[in-house]
Amino acid sequence: MSVKKYFLFKKINKIIYRIWVSKGAKTQENERNKNKKKNPNSPEYKDAIKKQCERVMKIWGSSEEYSYGFFRILKLLLALSAFVFPGLYVKYLSDKIGYIYRKISIETYVIVKLIIAVLILCSNFVPLLSPALILLTIYLMTETILYLLSLILLSDVYSSPDNPGRSVVLAIINYIEITVDFAILYKLLNLIQKLNMSAQTADEISGLESAYFSFVVSTTAGFGDYIPNTINQGYLLVIVHLCVVWIFVILFMNYFINIFNETRKNGHKGLSIKRN
Repeated sequence: MSVKKYFLFKKINKIIYRIWVSKGAKTQENERNKNKKKNPNSPEYKDAIKKQCERVMKIWGSSEEYSYGFFRILKLLLALSAFVFPGLYVKYLSDKIGYIYRKISIETYVIVKLIIAVLILCSNFVPLLSPALILLTIYLMTETILYLLSLILLSDVYSSPDNPGRSVVLAIINYIEITVDFAILYKLLNLIQKLNMSAQTADEISGLESAYFSFVVSTTAGFGDYIPNTINQGYLLVIVHLCVVWIFVILFMNYFINIFNETRKNGHKGLSIKRN
């Protein structure tokens, strides 16, 4: 690479970074790095895996009066589930570069998961790949659902988001991803058909039709122009889909309302509150 091309590449890279990161965020990152060098053993600067281990131990050794029964087991399982999915390791690796890179990497990972889901839905793969794609879809969707539940049910061990507005946007992307994931299952498992028509194969139902049915279920609009074509699997998946939607809507509305109320009480400007 010539010197001229190198400086051009460096300038383009700087412009892209400037678009993604404000001066204030960069200043904060520099200050954070200085503090990290002074106090490398501070809990604030531990990597993602160590933090997650501490969360598990905090739940296990909890002295709270209400930490018992099914709810305690559920909290432990949610905390442990993070080790099974890629999200935790994306945080771990990107945090080695910097705090801002970790935030951007998380955003990128969320968007990539949505893109993967859309590509699976829109592509016509050979039938032999269908089982693998179904498993991949269930795996990624499970990670998203468990992560969202962890934010709510493990709020006592997770710190509040530094930017609730950003969290809302990521939650919306997660919601769309889950809806597209269900659309993939409806299509690949051949579980829907048009009303007043005989059973159709997965090839006859397009990705757009599956997405349409999935979004109609997610919004509980119920137009009735598409219906499950099997009494057992189709109806069961719709029930699971609706349960996920209502858990998402009810719990998250309560979660973000509490966060925004906390922001107002603390008298912070904009949407910035407690840092991770």
